[in-house]
Amino acid sequence: HAQGDQAGLARERLAAMTATLARSAAAPARTAAALAHSAASHPARPAPGAGTLKRVQRWSALGSTRIILTTDRKSGYRYGLIPAAHGAPARLYVDLEEIEPAEDLEQTQEVDDAVLRRIRVARQPGGTTRVVLDLKRIEGYTIKDFHLPAEKKIVIDLRPPEAALVASTAQARPDDGYQSQRFDGAAHEAPHGAPGERLALSRAFGLKVKTIVIDPGHGGHDPGAIGFGLQEKDLALDIAQRLRTAIERNRPGLRVGMTREDDRFVALEDRPRIAKDQGADLFISIHLNANSTERISGIETYFLNLTADAAAIQVAARENALTEKKVSDLNLILTDLLQDANILESNRLARTLQASLVGQLLPGFPVRNLGVKQAPFLVLIGSEMPSVLVEAGFITNRAESKRFRESHYREKIAEGIYAGLSDYISGDSLADKKPPLPVKLAKADS
Repeated sequence: HAQGDQAGLARERLAAMTATLARSAAAPARTAAALAHSAASHPARPAPGAGTLKRVQRWSALGSTRIILTTDRKSGYRYGLIPAAHGAPARLYVDLEEIEPAEDLEQTQEVDDAVLRRIRVARQPGGTTRVVLDLKRIEGYTIKDFHLPAEKKIVIDLRPPEAALVASTAQARPDDGYQSQRFDGAAHEAPHGAPGERLALSRAFGLKVKTIVIDPGHGGHDPGAIGFGLQEKDLALDIAQRLRTAIERNRPGLRVGMTREDDRFVALEDRPRIAKDQGADLFISIHLNANSTERISGIETYFLNLTADAAAIQVAARENALTEKKVSDLNLILTDLLQDANILESNRLARTLQASLVGQLLPGFPVRNLGVKQAPFLVLIGSEMPSVLVEAGFITNRAESKRFRESHYREKIAEGIYAGLSDYISGDSLADKKPPLPVKLAKADS
């Protein structure tokens, strides 16, 4: 709709696509031999001010294949399809301008799925990195790019011929999820079936959690939610410090990091980057909720995903310090990115923490279990590990606010989160058990 609220954005994206296609049409096709010569003739030497190609990820689902290229900054790129010739396979290439491959990024990755033979990465003259996809047979492809706060992603979708799709589908169980393979040689199948039948990736591969980063929400000039003389930033930091102490006391082998140690401001987009710099295997962001209606209370845990839930969007808008319109824009950005296994594990981690936290508090306090929800939180975008955001209660509810003033109650919250983390790490997930039902609230909390 030319007069719609997204018309301006649509025109901008169309102009960008047109420019990209024009560059692609002007780019000369290069043979495999020329590509190999180029890689050999231009040894690793980072260009001044160049960005980095951090990751190349690939997912396959019923024959279709998705590749995601992640760089640490915005950059121009061009792409083209080179037909098969003289025994060489058809190739799709993407040239990333002023981008260098990360030092630990493998140059060649064998894939051999329904449409893709291998993925190759090579430096080109002028500080360009070329990613080459050696193809089998494809019906077509699409390429999209997304700018996130901490990085840029280029998403390539390869569509197989109908015959390949049918053959691949026939080999899969009817209830299979997508299959995912990272380029460290580890492959996994997405969980399927009822929650109690799901197999955690951490248990399937014996993955070890070595580092946990805790993120106390807000800070500095950003107080977060305010209610009854309390500020979210102070409570979040206190609970985070207690959680760190609980982890260090009970699991001395784990490293625990914090995105902030005191009352200072840390930008939302910097927090997942801090977690990555500290080598986090899990990321826990701690917050307190707010609502204009004082009677609203309860505990809820979020993981990063799309949502159409108005209440979840409202919470994300407040925590993101954005308008609700901007949150809906984030939904659009995320639409084609959320194929990552981290989403599955973040969901599992969120359910485990929520069940444990509510279970820890219920014996002594009439807390309300608001469950696990999903929303596009900026603080979780860009994290490369299972990540959740805990809303430990409503600071704007009189009864809950009164509890938050008590050191004992804040300690119980930290203990509940720690117990959930411990269950998740050990694989004995409370999320696989029937979660506690919401309890009837006391009159003051209703």
